[in-house]
Amino acid sequence: MTSSKTKKSVAVPTAIAAALGAALIAGFGPELWKWFFSTKPPIEYAVKVYSTAASSPPIAQALVRLTLPDREMGPNETDPNGVSLIPLNAKYGDQKATIRAEKAGYESREKQVELPISSASHSIYLTPLSIIAILALASPASSASSASTAASAPLPPPVTPQPGVESGIPRVQSSGPRPSGLGSAYSEWYELCSEPTPQGYIIRNVEFRLDGDRSCGAWAECRESRRTPDTVCYQFRLQGHNEWFPPRPAYTQGILRVVLAKQ
Repeated sequence: MTSSKTKKSVAVPTAIAAALGAALIAGFGPELWKWFFSTKPPIEYAVKVYSTAASSPPIAQALVRLTLPDREMGPNETDPNGVSLIPLNAKYGDQKATIRAEKAGYESREKQVELPISSASHSIYLTPLSIIAILALASPASSASSASTAASAPLPPPVTPQPGVESGIPRVQSSGPRPSGLGSAYSEWYELCSEPTPQGYIIRNVEFRLDGDRSCGAWAECRESRRTPDTVCYQFRLQGHNEWFPPRPAYTQGILRVVLAKQ
């Protein structure tokens, strides 16, 4: 029969071990927790392809390629919602890669990106060749051959603005997924700038929003940081989730849409 003294001597070391374990986890933070108790899940990287036309409709059957440091994935077709879901091994998190999206009747786009460490989405906006032709003809610096190539390519119907929306040439770009801070902390400030306008055009309308975990004014701060007749920049920062344990970032992307008009 075990004596009460023996029970007490066993209970004390057990309590001390539990306290030390809790202190270690608290002291070394989420990395220790992950190392002991979790295996990093695969990354679901959703590449969303949209048109820069009014209301930014999704582009189905666009081809998406992802070039990683050691391999190329794709081309994968986007679904009716314009989404190509690319599963990635967790080892690719934080690594640099290249995304290329293309579709007949649109200008192809290639972007250098930094892959997220967990599942996130990345939007890419393709411009109809009808708009490219207009911009090429508007810029004296454009070569005759490039203008003629854009003009002779198969063109989709002209872009028709929505009721109440000013007419002009839309351009849209995204920051790609950006991580929030950890816990209740904010991330650093991220900045997204429009591309310089072609000669003879100025920026008429500007719209900035966040897409993903956070939105402007709701656990995120957004501000215009620069504006000239031909360029506009926005900054944003993202608050994390103090209810998540172990702490980990959530992802949100900035979307900047400008409408160009002739001077």
